[in-house]
Amino acid sequence: MKTGLIFGCFDFLHIGHINILKRCKQNCDKLIVGVCNDKHIIDRKQKQPLNNENDRLEIIKSLKYVDDAFLVYGDLIDYKDFIIDNIDILFAGDDHKDEKQFIMLNKETIFFPYTKGISTTQLREKIKG
Repeated sequence: MKTGLIFGCFDFLHIGHINILKRCKQNCDKLIVGVCNDKHIIDRKQKQPLNNENDRLEIIKSLKYVDDAFLVYGDLIDYKDFIIDNIDILFAGDDHKDEKQFIMLNKETIFFPYTKGISTTQLREKIKG
C-alpha cells in the first residue's frame, strides 16, 4: 500500500484544489493532507485566511479523495521523521519544484501543474469586485 502526502492552505476551496487532490489520490492508495495552520499562512503569504484552520481541516477531511488530514505547524522538513517513517510519495504544485526541502527529504515526489484560471487570490479579487 502506497501512502502519499500533500501540504497546502486549502483556503476557499476551489476546483484547482479538487483537481490536485484527485491527481494525488490517483497516484497512491492512501492520501494524507497536511492543512497549514492560520499562523503559517499569515507568516508565509501575509494574508489572513478566509476560513479558519479548523474549518479548513474539516472541509478537507470531508473530501472523498482524502483518507486522513491534520493541521500543519511548519514546512515539510519540520515533519521529516513522520515523512521518512510513514510516507512513500510526496505531492506538490509545480510552483514548489525548486524548494530544497523536497531534495533533502529524498522521497519520490510528483509535482502537478496548477489548474489554469483559478486561484484563491483570483477568487478574493472577484469577491472584492
